[in-house]
Amino acid sequence: EQHTRYLKRDINDLDDVRNAMNYLSAIREKETMLDWEFGPVEEKYALLQRYRVDIPKEESDAVTDLMFSWKKLKKDANSITESLGSQQAAFKKGLIRNVRMFVV
Repeated sequence: EQHTRYLKRDINDLDDVRNAMNYLSAIREKETMLDWEFGPVEEKYALLQRYRVDIPKEESDAVTDLMFSWKKLKKDANSITESLGSQQAAFKKGLIRNVRMFVV
C-alpha cells in the first residue's frame, strides 16, 4: 500500500524521479518472488473452489484482494515507468541547464 500511495504522487523534479525510481526498483525486485509465490496460492484456492470446499468468505476475499492489489500495483508501476520515459528529455534538459549554471 505504501508503494501504491507513493506512485500516485506527481513527479515534478529530480528528487521525485529518484524516489519514484527507488520504489519502482523495490517493486521489480519483489516481482518475480511474489509472482512465484502467488501463483500456487491462487491455484490452490481455485482447486478448493472447484471441488466446493468451504472456505471462509473473509479468507477467499483476502486472497482475491491480494491478487487484485498486486496486479494493480504492477500496472501502476508500468504506468509510472512510461510516464518517466516520456518526461526523461525534459528532466535531462533541466539537469544539463542546472549543471551549466552551477559550473559558471
